[in-house]
Amino acid sequence: MANHHVLILVAAILLLSTFASDATVLANTTVAPATKTSSNTTFASTTIALANTTVASTATALANSGKPTPYDMLKQYGFPPGVLPTGATGYVLRSDGSFEAYLPAECSFHIDKWSVRFSTRIAGNIQTGSIHDLEGVKLKVVLVWVGIKQVDRDGDQLRFHAGAVSQSFSVGNFASSPQCS
Repeated sequence: MANHHVLILVAAILLLSTFASDATVLANTTVAPATKTSSNTTFASTTIALANTTVASTATALANSGKPTPYDMLKQYGFPPGVLPTGATGYVLRSDGSFEAYLPAECSFHIDKWSVRFSTRIAGNIQTGSIHDLEGVKLKVVLVWVGIKQVDRDGDQLRFHAGAVSQSFSVGNFASSPQCS
């Protein structure tokens, strides 16, 4: 039985190292308190609670370690900070380019004649000059909200793709992040 306990602890440590990039998401996970039904159940619950505490500590350390902001990360991929509204509370960027960014509340604003709405969670895949498979961003076309699925940078232009609609804007229009209304 002692080997079983060691295996559980090793698995928890491996999970922590595997998901370190997702620490901010995992830190919000809650764990039910351990019950006294058996020593195995108590040990497993204690191991999970310990792993959860370690992930929360890792998330706090990352937040205080000078981790780049979501706006800094956009710049690293060739996008101006204004493609994301002010107030982003965090993000997760994985090695394959998939990402999630978080806002404290839904956000709406206008760009020229267009109404834009951001959800509290924005996700997609980012590469230099392209954001695709985008979720959580919508554009109002006539009376219907259509999801923006892709944003491409071509020189000093940003091209937004929303359904059958595609519109280019000057990168200069996105030099600063819009305020939510």
